[in-house]
Amino acid sequence: MTEQEVRFVSDEVEAYRQSGGLSFRPPLIERSPDPAGFEYWWRLLTFLFPFKDPASFPALPKQLLAPHRDILDRYCDEAVHLAESQYLNGNSEVRITVKNQGAVENIESSFPPKEIARGFQVTFRQFYSNKERAAFVNVRNAIAGVAKTQWDSSSEEWEQLALWGKAHIQAARQAPQAAG
Repeated sequence: MTEQEVRFVSDEVEAYRQSGGLSFRPPLIERSPDPAGFEYWWRLLTFLFPFKDPASFPALPKQLLAPHRDILDRYCDEAVHLAESQYLNGNSEVRITVKNQGAVENIESSFPPKEIARGFQVTFRQFYSNKERAAFVNVRNAIAGVAKTQWDSSSEEWEQLALWGKAHIQAARQAPQAAG
């Protein structure tokens, strides 16, 4: 009986992975139970969107952000929860084994437990649902409102903020059944 293992890999993602990927240390990676897995998600994000190092984003004056402190603090707390998430950092895989020249196939999958997935969805909802107090849209609007007084209208900071907004919109489109 011959056994054959077939591995499916995206050429673009694999080439990016081999290129070294990230040019910066992902924020909150120190909170991750699996830093390599955490970095993987950041590599995918930067493969899809040309994000700059978030640590290079200029600080805005604290006194101007004060009216938005509860939203910003909530957002940062939830970002820490995502970084620590077993779902985001866990290993997932699908293995297909073909035997007897295709006569027998065996498909095995390994994903985090459903309870962990549900918990992750509740946490992630804080970022994409416009009904949540600390939704990305609210945080972005708070930052943009303060930034209007601080940044040149054609600055690179505005470009990066717009790019994060574009990523948020695309992610929300991918999960329409969960939004709301």
